[in-house]
Amino acid sequence: MISLATYELIDPDHLAVFSNTVINGILRGDLGFRGVVISDSLAATAVASMSPGTRAIDFLDAGGDMIVLNPVDQAIAMAQAISSFASTRAWFRARVDNAVWHVLRAKEAAGLLDCGN
Repeated sequence: MISLATYELIDPDHLAVFSNTVINGILRGDLGFRGVVISDSLAATAVASMSPGTRAIDFLDAGGDMIVLNPVDQAIAMAQAISSFASTRAWFRARVDNAVWHVLRAKEAAGLLDCGN
């Protein structure tokens, strides 16, 4: 789970949850993590000034895979923003596909992916 903290000495310009340096550079690159990267709550006060769509797109763009949040209306807004953004940008569509594969592989490894077999 990626924090909503800002690590001044690592990436002073972004919360960790929106930081390519933290997620791709350190977690996936330096540490070799290949699992699911989950956000801290993207409904938290720390990110409330951003639109739900911007929060979702920025998290996925930074390398995150699974968004945690509670209000259904914000989840719907995030899904719509992701779909809209992905429909016009092939690189983002590929990033979303990659996030989905991370989640599906984790579910399969945990025996939670039943495809009717």
